[in-house]
Amino acid sequence: MLTWAEKYRPKSLKEIENFEGKEKVFDFVKNYKKYRNKYKACLIYGPPGTGKTALAFAIANQLKLELIEMNASDFRDKTHVRNIIGRALGQKSLFEKEKLIVVDELEGISGKEDRGGLAELSMLIENSAYPVLLIANDPYDKRFIELRKKCLLIESKKLKVYDIVRILKRIVKNEKLEISDDALKLIASHAKGDARAAINDLQVLAERRKKILLGEVSDYLELATRDREQKIFDALRLLFHSKILHTDIFSNVEMQLDEIIRWVEENIPKEYSKPEQLARAYEMLAKADLYLTRITTWQYWRFLVYANIFICAIGPYVGKKEFKWIGYNYPSFFIELYKRKSSEERELIARLAPKLHCSTRKVKNEMFLMKKFLKKE
Repeated sequence: MLTWAEKYRPKSLKEIENFEGKEKVFDFVKNYKKYRNKYKACLIYGPPGTGKTALAFAIANQLKLELIEMNASDFRDKTHVRNIIGRALGQKSLFEKEKLIVVDELEGISGKEDRGGLAELSMLIENSAYPVLLIANDPYDKRFIELRKKCLLIESKKLKVYDIVRILKRIVKNEKLEISDDALKLIASHAKGDARAAINDLQVLAERRKKILLGEVSDYLELATRDREQKIFDALRLLFHSKILHTDIFSNVEMQLDEIIRWVEENIPKEYSKPEQLARAYEMLAKADLYLTRITTWQYWRFLVYANIFICAIGPYVGKKEFKWIGYNYPSFFIELYKRKSSEERELIARLAPKLHCSTRKVKNEMFLMKKFLKKE
């Protein structure tokens, strides 16, 4: 049985939501020969669930190409890359069509010299007769340095809530479901920009029922959130007790890096009691936050890898030998944000914003800090 994410995969370029570079990818595939001198492949990158693989399928369908999709995690070393990808690049299509080669989850290929998967892939695409699309979450992984030089890089950005709602509405119409716009917005917001996750949630909710109530959506997402938070708790324990650097600690945590920073910040004092330990931990966190700020200011996304490294280095840098089970706290920053809903506060924010020469959103985000500074002893 097909999942709805597969069943409703876009069939053409116009069905792809909010993907600024989709025309460039389409042109690369359609006019591959004109790109060959400069680019040997196209590397599409971005967060999960933003339509990277869906775009490849839509282009293949629209141009009537035979799509050969391979998951890099299934052939990590040099021998497997040569046998599987090399064969796909060299053989003629069984259906006498032109081919499109898609290598998904590029992070799964080994970049180590003894396994040589990435080096072999980089060599194979040099002489490919067919266009190759590579798909990854982070193209600035140090393992991809040589491969990246040969690729046209196209970014797939996180989807907005209204983009995901539009996708869900098409599915709702086809499946003849009865669900309110508020419920769809709740599902889309919970997905954090991941359309595939939102579609999966909708499919689970629609099992054995055609009418989905807002309360049912809320209850289901609350349970899903608990599972999500359990993952951050496990990741924090690994972070604080690691003796060597693991840069993939948060790879299974479905949160943005700025949200992860809040979790780490909140729980550092629970793990470390000595002043020198606290100082070292906050030093690394401050460096991570600095790189994150530069990303936001300059849109220089290659700094993301450095921000992640500084966070993941806290455990081995601070050094904690004994293991003691500790219950972690939900970030107080988010609790305070949730509480600020009163009409009196909204009125105060509106009055403060022009006086402070900043937006109401900025005042709202910093209000809890202002209250602490202005609180009478």
